[in-house]
Amino acid sequence: MDVTQDNHVPRCSTPLPHSLPAVEQPMVQHENSGDVEIQNIGHQSHMNGDSATVDDGSLMPDTGIDMEDAPASDRPSALKEESMVIEDVTPDHRENRSSPARHDDFVIQDVASEPQSTSAPLHVPNTENHTAPPENFMLQHEQDMKVEEKTPTSQNNTPAYQVKFIMSGHTRSVSSLKFSPDGTMLASAAADKLIKIWDCEKGELLDTFEGHTEGISDIAWSSDCEYLASASDDKTIRIWSMETGETAKILKGHTNFVFCVNFNPKCNLLVSGGFDETVRVWDVARAKPLKNLPAHSDPVTAVTFNHDGTLIASCAMDGLIRLWDTESGQCLKTLADDDNPICSHIKFSPNSKYILASTQDSTIRLWNIQSSRCVKTYTGHTNRTYSVFCDFAPSGEYIVSGSEDSRVYIWHLQDRQIAQVLEGHRDAVIAIASNPTRPMIASASVEKDLTIHVWVDTNEP
Repeated sequence: MDVTQDNHVPRCSTPLPHSLPAVEQPMVQHENSGDVEIQNIGHQSHMNGDSATVDDGSLMPDTGIDMEDAPASDRPSALKEESMVIEDVTPDHRENRSSPARHDDFVIQDVASEPQSTSAPLHVPNTENHTAPPENFMLQHEQDMKVEEKTPTSQNNTPAYQVKFIMSGHTRSVSSLKFSPDGTMLASAAADKLIKIWDCEKGELLDTFEGHTEGISDIAWSSDCEYLASASDDKTIRIWSMETGETAKILKGHTNFVFCVNFNPKCNLLVSGGFDETVRVWDVARAKPLKNLPAHSDPVTAVTFNHDGTLIASCAMDGLIRLWDTESGQCLKTLADDDNPICSHIKFSPNSKYILASTQDSTIRLWNIQSSRCVKTYTGHTNRTYSVFCDFAPSGEYIVSGSEDSRVYIWHLQDRQIAQVLEGHRDAVIAIASNPTRPMIASASVEKDLTIHVWVDTNEP
């Protein structure tokens, strides 16, 4: 499928060259046994030289997974990853391998300002007292299960999601959904170049952001809910002020479609990836590029920070998941399956010990990032064409994903069995989001549907 700006289906893979860099691939061991602990953060990681370390000297905290420790050769501290060259962010005119488009100069543009504008930078919240996400749910080993304040109300602990709202407004495929960190708003982005903000309690449209000149593939909230970032086929990233509803900054530098974007927890950094095969790190307050990582050999489909912002994870159509040190830009580790399917989306577990990865072989994998092992796989849905989102469901006990068969699938995290299948869409469901503060899921579909469904778990109070 030829993806062009005139006929672009959001988050649709293209038959690009599937060449891989010369890296040593880890031996993949699909354990699919034992419970995993995705919430308890444990040691706090910190930066030490060129790698992220913790108090015990390892790359990440103890995994808490019920299996043998990885041999020393598999441990991140013993890895001898290939040296990744960090490219200085300066204008150049090299030929773009994935697009005939001209390699434009790297420019940061302030909205509604002259080239010599001295407009004030974005406000960055005070982060001195920043803490990790609240532990509002926890998953323990079976032999050490703890009762939380929020206990299941159903005897079999099975979710019972039912549709609460069906919202319409976009005129092209909805490509991304994101709940605000406080859980009160839902943002949606689409190929119609628009972003819409919805009230989660009433299902009402609150605002519409307009400014991109091409379709939008991804959006991301800042943790203080003051800003929203968007990644577009017009090769730009816009940062929107939630207070004014206007564009605060435009970030230019990508030389092809910008496909994914995310803020770090402190809101002072932004990471983006695109069809130019790079991962770029930005200073939000000054709207300046900090790093340009030659990350992958195919378009980058997802980028994200871990819970404390010390690590960046990226995935791409080359099938690789890569972990980067945020401060130095050093590639710390590469995760890949033997079959190397296109990786559509990734998500850190709340404690950052695992990465959930959606791949275009109709499989979702849970990776232990310390041991480089795939410890759980989830199947039953269909994903062969689109970059479909996946997420941890609000309770932390389930995995949720869209599917190209027009359904939403929910799996038990531990035993990998399908817990519920949600029906109601009329086309492929590619956008999925979990509300961080309440038992609520949002889903959206492509061209034949164009609706956004908001589902609530009736088994939860």
